[in-house]
Order: sequence, then C-alpha cells, then structure tokens
Amino acid sequence: MCSNFDMPLCCDNVAHPCRKAPRNPSTPSCIARRRQRWLPSCWETARREAEETQRGELESVREELQAREAALAEAQAALAQREDAFKQARVSLDAALASSQQARETLERQLKDRAIEAHRVRTGLEDEIRRLTALLAQAAETQERMRREHADMVATKDQAPNDTQTPPAIDT
Repeated sequence: MCSNFDMPLCCDNVAHPCRKAPRNPSTPSCIARRRQRWLPSCWETARREAEETQRGELESVREELQAREAALAEAQAALAQREDAFKQARVSLDAALASSQQARETLERQLKDRAIEAHRVRTGLEDEIRRLTALLAQAAETQERMRREHADMVATKDQAPNDTQTPPAIDT
C-alpha cells in the first residue's frame, strides 16, 4: 500500500497507483483506511491547532516578557540616575560637612582666643579695681585724718579765743 496521503485512495473509487481495480467504499478495509486517513489528519489538525495556540501563548508570553524587560530597563535606568544623584549629593554633603567642621574648628579657636583675652582683661580689670579700691581707702583715711585734724584745729581755735577772754590766773 502507498503511504502517500495526498493521493486519492482506492476507497474513493479512484484508481490508486498501488491497486489495479477500484474497491467498494463500504468494505471494512476501506473504512479502516478512511479511519487511518482521517485519524492522522485529525491528529495533525489538532497538533497544528495546539502548535498555533502554543505559538500564540508563547508570543503573548514573549510580549509580556519584553514589556517586563523594558520596564526593568527603565527601572534600572531610573535607579542608575538616583544612584548618580545620590553620589553627587553625597559628595556635596561631604564637602559641606568638611566645610562646617572647619568653620566649627575656626570658631572654637576664636572662642578660645577670646576667652583667653577676656580672662586677661578681667584679671587686669580686677587688679585695677583692687588698686583703685586701695587708693580710695587710702584717700578715705587721708580725708578722715584731715577732717579730724581740721576738727582739732577748729576746736583749738575755738578754745584760744576763750583763753584770751579768761583772766590769767594769778600766782600767789
């Protein structure tokens, strides 16, 4: 028997190259041949439809994967941009931190220098206050001494005219 399914079979009442005479289409061998011819074509059709369905599903999965790859690429690009921005921000923040630390150290030195100067000035002023307080106390003592001397002189002057008015005592 011929394995070429594209050629008409003998059960179609057509001369087949393998057979000499046409056969009756209702004979069991013709029915079996029809089944053999029909089953492979059904399986072939089902296989083709399954392949087409698979191809369609594969294509939709492929499109979905491509969309996901594109989204991933966009996300990676955005992440790279954020990382670059972070690096730039980090560099500028590090520079700002270094600058502020340097400014802080400068201010600390200035404050220390001013504290030393203020202590020196305060010490000098305290010495000056002690000196002036001593001078003021000395001036107060001098004033008090001069007041007493003046009071004694006034009292002596007041007694001197009284002595001239009293008669001198006679010695007998």
